[in-house]
Amino acid sequence: MVLHTFGRDLKWNPHILCLISEGGYSDNGFWRNVNHFNYSFFRNSFRTVLLNEMESRIGHSFKKVKARCYREHKEGFYVTINLFLWKKFSEIHEKPIEKSRQGGKELKKLSIEHPFFEFMGNIGDWIIWNVLFVITSLPVITIGMTVTAMYRVSLRRIRGESRYAAREYFEACREEWRQSTKLWLIFMVTGGILLFDILYGRNLSKMLNIAIGVLLVLWCFTVSYAFPLQARFQNSLKNTLRNALLLAFRNLPVTLIMVLLNCIPAVCIAGGAFVTMAVMPIFCVTGFSLTVWINSLFLTTIFQALIKEEKKDGDKANK
Repeated sequence: MVLHTFGRDLKWNPHILCLISEGGYSDNGFWRNVNHFNYSFFRNSFRTVLLNEMESRIGHSFKKVKARCYREHKEGFYVTINLFLWKKFSEIHEKPIEKSRQGGKELKKLSIEHPFFEFMGNIGDWIIWNVLFVITSLPVITIGMTVTAMYRVSLRRIRGESRYAAREYFEACREEWRQSTKLWLIFMVTGGILLFDILYGRNLSKMLNIAIGVLLVLWCFTVSYAFPLQARFQNSLKNTLRNALLLAFRNLPVTLIMVLLNCIPAVCIAGGAFVTMAVMPIFCVTGFSLTVWINSLFLTTIFQALIKEEKKDGDKANK
């Protein structure tokens, strides 16, 4: 691996040259040819690794620049791949290579890039995220951090920027815990007050009960967007809450679907012990991550439209 700070024209152009072979040894000592390199994966993974490393070195102040890099380089950073197969490997290990070529079709069928294996790998990652979410949410005070981490890895997976399930989840928890915990405390306190009013405020006047119902709806709308916004953008608590409420009314049909999905655990608990015990295994394995994934599909479209609008407004302001 070599770092070049200039190009062929001797102008400033820092880039990395990396020599790789078109294949590698298997566990049983045979040489396996690699016939396909996923350029999209290389571009996205190079961008992700580089920006994460820069953020770990520079600190939290780099987060805004990092988000802008993701917006402006949606296809990843520029990568050019030149493949080399060293002749001496084929000369020394001729028989193993011949055996590998004879089973070439079988190897292609068993390639990890096969859609079936990618699908099964994604299912495994979602199960891992769900189990980690359940375990790390047990202290209750950490729920804000864990929800934000789930949305962060989910949104990145949908954009094709996530590859390592557990590691990226814990990285998101470490980076988002402070702001997300403050956000969660706000929702926990306000939600507790509303729940108390609903359970013990039966003797209140009709107007007060209507007001409590309206506040509960606003609470559900805001909480559905606040943690995804925290996972995707860097902003103050005040602006995050304000933007969450604005997006909720701006995308009302999607908001209603998201609120219904988010309320499934609460509805099951309200349904009694039998219903709770029946659905508990589902939510312990994949229920929470499935809810986050469905919500993230809607949120990805919403956030992309929001980023485009901000970019247009910025271009107009520059003009």
